[in-house]
Amino acid sequence: MLHALVNNAGIQVNGPVEALPMARWRRVFEVDLFGHIAVTQALLPALLRGGGRVVNISSTGGTVAISGVTADAAAKVIANAVTTRRPRTRYTIGRDAALITRLARVLPDRALDRITATNLRRHYPKAYAG
Repeated sequence: MLHALVNNAGIQVNGPVEALPMARWRRVFEVDLFGHIAVTQALLPALLRGGGRVVNISSTGGTVAISGVTADAAAKVIANAVTTRRPRTRYTIGRDAALITRLARVLPDRALDRITATNLRRHYPKAYAG
């Protein structure tokens, strides 16, 4: 009996849109999106029969760029999401993610964009760094 599927495959791509070639973006979507869908589709019948659940790991990277957490810290939160009787819809892992999630609720998008741009500036090619 299958109790849970944890979709955790992902490729981290840090850099501004204009600095990364399309081949890198396509690879990201193949792994981060289509990979999750394919595995979920393959295992969904067994999950439904067993009353299991799907846990999708994602990041706040679409909103802001932040440092990561240890695998141990992430594993503890994921294990809780898989085993708790009434899981929350979303979990944040790490202090930075929790802080950014809260800031996103109160700061205007332009302020979050400035924070993101400042953090990403080091990834720009010299031609764009101006």
